Amino acid sequence: RASSLRNTCPQDSLQKCPTSGGQFRQVRLRALRALGQIGDAASATPVAALLSHTISNVRKEAALALGEIGSSDDAGTLAALEAAEADGDPEVRKAVRIALRQIAERSR
Repeated sequence: RASSLRNTCPQDSLQKCPTSGGQFRQVRLRALRALGQIGDAASATPVAALLSHTISNVRKEAALALGEIGSSDDAGTLAALEAAEADGDPEVRKAVRIALRQIAERSR
C-alpha cells in the first residue's frame, strides 16, 4: 500500500539522487510518480523544487506529482507551478496545466 511508505526516507532524497546515468533518472521519475500516488502534502516543497531541474521529464513528472499532492492552500506550490507555466518544453507546460486543474478541482 502506497500510504505505508510515508516518512520512510528523507524529504531531500530526490535532490540527492544522482543524475549522471539513465538508470538514476528513471529512479527519480519513478519516485516522483510514487510520491504523487502516496499523496503526502509534506513532499510538495521538495517536489516543487524539481520543477527547475535540467531534465524536462523530471520537471514534467514533478508537475504531475504536484497535481496529486498540491493544495489550493499551499501558496508555494501554486507559485512554483504558475512559474513553470512558462517552461520551454510543451510537455512540461501541459503537465503544469493538468496539475493546476487537479488542484483547483479538489478545492471545490
